[in-house]
Amino acid sequence: MKKLLLLILFASFSFTCLFSQSKYCLTHSDFINNNWIQEDSLAITPVEGSGCYIASISNSKFTKKQNKGLNKILKKKALYVVYDSVLYVNRRNIVSKGSSLGYNYSYGFRFKDNEVCIISHKVSVGIIFKASALSSLAMQVVPPIASGIIYQSVYSAVLDNNVCYVISSDSKKVKLVDAKYMTEIIKEHKPELLDKYNSIEKKKDKEAAATVIEYFKDMQIISKY
Repeated sequence: MKKLLLLILFASFSFTCLFSQSKYCLTHSDFINNNWIQEDSLAITPVEGSGCYIASISNSKFTKKQNKGLNKILKKKALYVVYDSVLYVNRRNIVSKGSSLGYNYSYGFRFKDNEVCIISHKVSVGIIFKASALSSLAMQVVPPIASGIIYQSVYSAVLDNNVCYVISSDSKKVKLVDAKYMTEIIKEHKPELLDKYNSIEKKKDKEAAATVIEYFKDMQIISKY
């Protein structure tokens, strides 16, 4: 299941700049009210190394050619971008326990009705940079298909060390999907999964994004956007 999930997550990601149907919104309220701004010529670009967009699980930024004003909005103000039917979340203004989750875009899903589940790192920047460097090296020395396999392999390890957060309002604060919260969600939506979830020995594994999303999918409480 986890391997299938990873394939779904990375199927839409490209190593080169591509143009696709896309749209963005500025706030969570806009998301709930379906107030999207269409920008069909946005480009998603892989990002490596340090800078405004630190490498992450999604490892990407959004830009529009020769449009500095829009690029600034996408960088600092936009909260959600839908690109090629995949939801991305700008972590720049998202805070958990007083700390920003980052500066770049990460994968997200519609959670239940009007919330968003976001995948974010819980690993050191060094580990993420190593993954980014490895994927870059792979692109230079192996064919694109093989490179994609290596990329997915690298980031499957990163995903196992990521967690999920829930955005439910325009507040900058988000809720960590920890083991306690998972137990509550399972009891509410599919109690028969509780024994299986409780059989996971390590708390780290219970809270890993790969585990959380697997259970969310089983409970049918997440969708694309």
